[in-house]
Amino acid sequence: MPERRRLQKRICLLGPESTGKTELAKALAAHFNTHVMPEYGRAFDIHHKQGVDGGAKGQNWTEDDLVKLAKTHIAMREAMAPEAGPLLIEDTDIVQTAIWAEFLLGARSTALEKMLAGADLADHYLILSPDVAWIDDGVRYAGGEEVRRWFFDEAVARITKLGARHTIIVGSDWDDRTKQAIAAADAFAGGF
Repeated sequence: MPERRRLQKRICLLGPESTGKTELAKALAAHFNTHVMPEYGRAFDIHHKQGVDGGAKGQNWTEDDLVKLAKTHIAMREAMAPEAGPLLIEDTDIVQTAIWAEFLLGARSTALEKMLAGADLADHYLILSPDVAWIDDGVRYAGGEEVRRWFFDEAVARITKLGARHTIIVGSDWDDRTKQAIAAADAFAGGF
């Protein structure tokens, strides 16, 4: 796997809820004829945290839950990497999980921050701005304008501090956001 990993590049999408991460990840995968490592946090939240009636949104999270989520993302990525070929698209990663931990727990998670310090980060990040309307799909719960701005600012600050390559995707037009993401990915992953 080490030889394959060196040859494989990874692009990861970060940003607040309802900014198009999942749809852009799918568009990039289609453009590059590769795979998307899906977001696990949403499924974990629905099946383990929100309750049968969906009334426990954002409640009852523990640091252990979020560490489990981050470890599952890593395991999913490692399992998917061999079939993805030279480029893997990730719909969020440990950086996003660490941001969610701070939001849900009210403070940074010591365990996740330690994991993040030694994390195998993506080769390039696309950070999506909250310039588009938040859509309540029945699962989301971090839609306040200040909250969305905080998520975005935190993603930019963390990625910058980590020294990771990144591009910020802006604007309210979905087609334009898709074009920006594909152009940034093409510039980074040209030749794949």
